[in-house]
Amino acid sequence: MIRHILVLEVFALLLTAGTICTAQSPVATVNVRLQQRDVVGEVLSIDEMSVKIQVGDKRLELLPSELFELGAIQEQGGRPWIVLTHGEVIVVDKVTLGVADIVGDSLTWKKFRCPLEMVQAVLYHPPHDLLARDELLQTVRSAANDMQGGGDGIVLHDGTKLTGKLTLLDDRRLELTATGLKTPVAFAVSAVSALFFARKVAGAEPRNEVQQFGFNNGSYGGAKSVIRDGEKLVWQTVSGLKLETLPPFLSSEIASFNPWSAVSYYRPVGKRYIFLHDVKPTQYRYLPIFKSVSDKQIARGYGLGRNAIGGTLRVAGKLYLAGVGMVSVSRLTFDIPAGYSRFRSDVGIDSRAAEQGSVSVHVLLQGQQGSEWQSAFDSPVVRGGDDLRSIDIPLGDARRLSLVVDMADRADILDYANWVNARFVK
Repeated sequence: MIRHILVLEVFALLLTAGTICTAQSPVATVNVRLQQRDVVGEVLSIDEMSVKIQVGDKRLELLPSELFELGAIQEQGGRPWIVLTHGEVIVVDKVTLGVADIVGDSLTWKKFRCPLEMVQAVLYHPPHDLLARDELLQTVRSAANDMQGGGDGIVLHDGTKLTGKLTLLDDRRLELTATGLKTPVAFAVSAVSALFFARKVAGAEPRNEVQQFGFNNGSYGGAKSVIRDGEKLVWQTVSGLKLETLPPFLSSEIASFNPWSAVSYYRPVGKRYIFLHDVKPTQYRYLPIFKSVSDKQIARGYGLGRNAIGGTLRVAGKLYLAGVGMVSVSRLTFDIPAGYSRFRSDVGIDSRAAEQGSVSVHVLLQGQQGSEWQSAFDSPVVRGGDDLRSIDIPLGDARRLSLVVDMADRADILDYANWVNARFVK
């Protein structure tokens, strides 16, 4: 039986006589007794009207608006990834190239054909090492989104990146007409680690306005819908590809089979919050603690929806789709949108720090422009490998918010702080 950790952003829920009542003050999480902790249970169903969870011998039914996030993304390396134009990752066991489409085959998804215009990249061998995986993802995503930088391309096993016009000949061969050359060069697919296509996604929606799903085989991404159809789930991706899960192999298992057991992660559309990575920062300051050996000033940036070095947000080995990445010593400031009354986030050191790094984090609030900043939150030392720490503060009459990351006891070495799911809440 698949078990899931549910992280719920709900009004305080109390279980009385088998019913769920709503209290006045909001809390971040609930436990099995519906108090301020997590819930461990089995997903029974998810639809636009309700989310049903089996918790022990009780059935919990929530409105999607009461739920912030369910479960965790089961990121997988080693097996091929098909990355769609809106960032969905489809994990398969085999990829077959065609002239106009790509065929995916796996033990989770019914065999499918994906038109090339929906494909941003194919990663044949996503590395298990997080550093190597992020570098490969950054290479293909940045190159595919750079409409001026040569367009399509391939990455060879030794890391060499070649760009130009890519033509798929069959499942074993492809041709690349390199930028500035007229004669194409043929490559065997077996020599390629990844391939990518120049794709421009117009009008990408704020990430709280698209529901997100993750599946046990490592696939995840935005969904127009995920519905149950008999013994299977049907995932209509935001990019337009429709995928179906496979029913049980043995007919004797069908009667007791729960298709929703394939879901490892769910985040509904968030009408009550807005992620900070979808809000344009108004100011960023970085204070280097060491002088540059050259005349060039040291500069380290931040990440919106990424960690501070441009990779995927991860803490304690878990992947997160939303958040802000920063380094010490730095400060990032946002205007607070009208109508939002709380700031919520979880904070930890990115997994790329390999259990190193140590910071303290702080939240400052400012009222009218030019007024003094007030401290709203100060953390103890946060170290690499620690679990996430939760932050939930009222904003009151504040107009601006600053996130501050300070070094702790190891200078600023590997101080990659992640503000996971940082958001303004109504």
